[in-house]
Amino acid sequence: MEYFISIFLGNIVLEDVALISALALIAQDKLSLPAALLACFLGINVGNILCYLTGYVIARLRLENRFMFFKKHEPRIQQFRHSNVLTYWIILCRFIPGVRIPTYLGAGFLKYPLGKFLLISAFTTLLWTLFAIWGGNSLLQVFEGHLVLSIVVLIVLVIILSFTMRKILKRVSQ
Repeated sequence: MEYFISIFLGNIVLEDVALISALALIAQDKLSLPAALLACFLGINVGNILCYLTGYVIARLRLENRFMFFKKHEPRIQQFRHSNVLTYWIILCRFIPGVRIPTYLGAGFLKYPLGKFLLISAFTTLLWTLFAIWGGNSLLQVFEGHLVLSIVVLIVLVIILSFTMRKILKRVSQ
């Protein structure tokens, strides 16, 4: 049970480290696959909600009025608030490293509908958790003891993923 709680809390703070830790615990038979999936899913969702609520609180406290940037770009912010671009970003950011936190803070700040945010966030988190834990566990079993092959496959996957994400982002931004 302590491993479940550790993975749950770890996903709120440092998602990637907690996912890798969950995979290590599965490999050592200290955490079951379903427990790891549930702990990661719940922890990531709690972290997502906290990011959203932080942005929402900042907007409610009107802290943006202290910064000239927001006053200068208010028409663009309003236009962005009422477009579908933010919905696409909320979906895509789950799969792009480094953009989840600012996107979710922005969603809260722009007062994106909470119910819609929770639904999209839960769905993409479910996909990501299934992919990361099941995929990682499968890869661990396949590549265990084959370090060089593992590194080559990882490099190829990163290249393919970056090329694919550039195409998707280019299409979304048009």
